[in-house]
Amino acid sequence: MTKTSYMRDPFNCFDFILVLTIFLQYALEIIAQLSHSGESKTITNARSVVTVAKVFRTLRPLRLLKSLGMRNTVECLIAAIPNMMNALMINFLFIYIFSILGVQLFSGRLFHCNDHPFTISTKVDCEAKGAAWENFPQNYYFEDMTAYLRRC
Repeated sequence: MTKTSYMRDPFNCFDFILVLTIFLQYALEIIAQLSHSGESKTITNARSVVTVAKVFRTLRPLRLLKSLGMRNTVECLIAAIPNMMNALMINFLFIYIFSILGVQLFSGRLFHCNDHPFTISTKVDCEAKGAAWENFPQNYYFEDMTAYLRRC
Protein backbone atom coordinates (compact mmCIF):
# COMPACT_ATOMS: atom_id res chain seq x y z
CA MET A 1 0.00 0.00 0.00
CA THR A 2 1.21 3.48 -0.83
CA LYS A 3 1.15 6.50 1.47
CA THR A 4 -1.97 7.86 -0.17
CA SER A 5 -3.91 4.60 -0.46
CA TYR A 6 -7.55 4.51 0.53
CA MET A 7 -7.22 1.99 3.37
CA ARG A 8 -4.49 3.91 5.26
CA ASP A 9 -6.96 6.43 6.64
CA PRO A 10 -9.04 5.05 9.56
CA PHE A 11 -12.13 7.02 8.49
CA ASN A 12 -11.91 5.53 5.00
CA CYS A 13 -11.68 2.04 6.53
CA PHE A 14 -14.75 2.87 8.59
CA ASP A 15 -16.62 4.01 5.45
CA PHE A 16 -15.53 0.86 3.64
CA ILE A 17 -16.98 -1.32 6.42
CA LEU A 18 -20.23 0.64 6.32
CA VAL A 19 -20.53 0.18 2.56
CA LEU A 20 -19.85 -3.54 2.98
CA THR A 21 -22.65 -3.83 5.55
CA ILE A 22 -25.05 -2.12 3.15
CA PHE A 23 -24.09 -4.56 0.38
CA LEU A 24 -24.46 -7.44 2.84
CA GLN A 25 -27.94 -6.24 3.74
CA TYR A 26 -28.97 -6.11 0.08
CA ALA A 27 -27.54 -9.57 -0.51
CA LEU A 28 -29.44 -10.99 2.47
CA GLU A 29 -32.68 -9.44 1.21
CA ILE A 30 -32.16 -10.96 -2.23
CA ILE A 31 -31.42 -14.37 -0.71
CA ALA A 32 -34.53 -14.13 1.45
CA GLN A 33 -36.66 -13.26 -1.59
CA LEU A 34 -35.21 -16.08 -3.69
CA SER A 35 -35.73 -18.74 -1.06
CA HIS A 36 -39.24 -20.12 -1.48
CA SER A 37 -39.47 -21.82 1.89
CA GLY A 38 -39.33 -18.57 3.90
CA GLU A 39 -36.51 -17.13 5.92
CA SER A 40 -34.18 -19.30 7.87
CA LYS A 41 -32.92 -18.40 11.32
CA THR A 42 -29.46 -17.77 9.93
CA ILE A 43 -30.70 -15.09 7.54
CA THR A 44 -32.79 -13.48 10.29
CA ASN A 45 -29.83 -13.39 12.67
CA ALA A 46 -27.56 -11.99 9.97
CA ARG A 47 -30.13 -9.29 9.20
CA SER A 48 -30.23 -8.20 12.83
CA VAL A 49 -26.42 -7.99 12.95
CA VAL A 50 -26.39 -5.89 9.77
CA THR A 51 -29.10 -3.63 11.20
CA VAL A 52 -27.02 -3.05 14.31
CA ALA A 53 -23.97 -2.33 12.16
CA LYS A 54 -25.96 0.29 10.23
CA VAL A 55 -26.30 2.29 13.43
CA PHE A 56 -22.63 3.18 13.11
CA ARG A 57 -23.51 5.32 10.09
CA THR A 58 -24.39 8.03 12.59
CA LEU A 59 -20.67 8.36 13.34
CA ARG A 60 -19.81 9.44 9.80
CA PRO A 61 -19.96 13.20 10.58
CA LEU A 62 -16.93 12.67 12.82
CA ARG A 63 -14.87 12.87 9.65
CA LEU A 64 -15.34 16.63 9.82
CA LEU A 65 -13.15 16.75 12.92
CA LYS A 66 -10.05 16.35 10.76
CA SER A 67 -9.98 20.06 10.00
CA LEU A 68 -8.56 22.29 12.73
CA GLY A 69 -11.36 24.86 12.52
CA MET A 70 -14.09 22.27 13.00
CA ARG A 71 -12.15 20.63 15.83
CA ASN A 72 -11.86 24.00 17.62
CA THR A 73 -15.58 24.62 17.16
CA VAL A 74 -16.51 21.25 18.64
CA GLU A 75 -14.09 21.75 21.55
CA CYS A 76 -15.67 25.14 22.29
CA LEU A 77 -19.16 23.64 22.22
CA ILE A 78 -18.11 20.89 24.61
CA ALA A 79 -16.43 23.43 26.91
CA ALA A 80 -19.65 25.53 26.94
CA ILE A 81 -21.85 22.68 28.18
CA PRO A 82 -21.41 23.51 31.92
CA ASN A 83 -22.41 27.13 31.30
CA MET A 84 -25.41 25.98 29.28
CA MET A 85 -26.42 23.76 32.19
CA ASN A 86 -26.35 26.79 34.50
CA ALA A 87 -28.60 28.70 32.12
CA LEU A 88 -30.88 25.66 31.84
CA MET A 89 -31.19 25.44 35.63
CA ILE A 90 -32.12 29.14 35.86
CA ASN A 91 -34.71 28.61 33.11
CA PHE A 92 -36.15 25.62 34.97
CA LEU A 93 -36.29 27.69 38.17
CA PHE A 94 -38.38 30.37 36.43
CA ILE A 95 -40.72 27.76 34.93
CA TYR A 96 -41.08 26.14 38.35
CA ILE A 97 -41.91 29.49 40.01
CA PHE A 98 -44.53 30.28 37.36
CA SER A 99 -46.02 26.79 37.66
CA ILE A 100 -46.50 27.38 41.39
CA LEU A 101 -48.05 30.76 40.63
CA GLY A 102 -50.35 29.30 37.96
CA VAL A 103 -51.56 26.52 40.24
CA GLN A 104 -52.22 28.98 43.07
CA LEU A 105 -54.11 31.42 40.84
CA PHE A 106 -56.09 29.09 38.57
CA SER A 107 -56.52 25.80 40.45
CA GLY A 108 -60.19 24.83 40.18
CA ARG A 109 -61.22 28.13 38.59
CA LEU A 110 -61.19 27.03 34.96
CA PHE A 111 -63.98 24.47 35.24
CA HIS A 112 -67.30 25.13 33.53
CA CYS A 113 -70.56 23.39 32.70
CA ASN A 114 -70.39 21.91 29.20
CA ASP A 115 -74.13 22.35 28.58
CA HIS A 116 -74.40 25.97 29.70
CA PRO A 117 -70.82 27.34 29.66
CA PHE A 118 -71.28 30.72 31.31
CA THR A 119 -74.71 30.67 32.90
CA ILE A 120 -74.17 27.92 35.50
CA SER A 121 -71.30 28.64 37.86
CA THR A 122 -71.35 25.75 40.35
CA LYS A 123 -70.72 22.04 39.99
CA VAL A 124 -73.89 21.14 41.91
CA ASP A 125 -76.15 23.20 39.61
CA CYS A 126 -74.43 21.77 36.51
CA GLU A 127 -74.83 18.16 37.60
CA ALA A 128 -78.44 18.86 38.62
CA LYS A 129 -79.16 19.86 34.99
CA GLY A 130 -77.60 16.57 33.82
CA ALA A 131 -74.51 18.17 32.26
CA ALA A 132 -70.81 17.49 32.89
CA TRP A 133 -68.43 19.74 34.85
CA GLU A 134 -65.30 20.09 32.64
CA ASN A 135 -61.96 21.81 32.78
CA PHE A 136 -61.78 24.76 30.39
CA PRO A 137 -59.73 25.23 28.22
CA GLN A 138 -58.11 21.85 27.63
CA ASN A 139 -54.75 23.32 26.59
CA TYR A 140 -54.05 24.77 30.03
CA TYR A 141 -53.94 22.53 33.05
CA PHE A 142 -53.40 24.21 36.40
CA GLU A 143 -54.76 21.58 38.77
CA ASP A 144 -51.38 20.33 40.00
CA MET A 145 -47.80 21.36 39.40
CA THR A 146 -46.49 18.14 37.88
CA ALA A 147 -49.12 18.21 35.15
CA TYR A 148 -48.35 21.87 34.51
CA LEU A 149 -44.61 21.18 34.26
CA ARG A 150 -45.25 18.34 31.80
CA ARG A 151 -47.13 20.80 29.56
CA CYS A 152 -44.26 23.33 29.47
